[in-house]
Amino acid sequence: SSCDWDGSLLSCSCVVDSNPRPAVTWSVNGTHLPDGFNASFSYVDHTLTATLSGISDAPLA
Repeated sequence: SSCDWDGSLLSCSCVVDSNPRPAVTWSVNGTHLPDGFNASFSYVDHTLTATLSGISDAPLA
C-alpha cells in the first residue's frame, strides 16, 4: 500500500492480486478511520484495488 498527502487531501491505495478475493480494511494505528474518509474497492481479474481518501491536517501515521 502507499499514501500521498498534498497538505490537505490524503489518498491511499492498496493493490492485491489474489484468488479467492481478499479482504482489505483500513485503520490508523489500529483504530477506526476518522470521520469524513471514504473507502472504495474494485475487483477485476483477481486484482483488488482499495482506495482511501479524505481531508487531513497532517499525514496519518
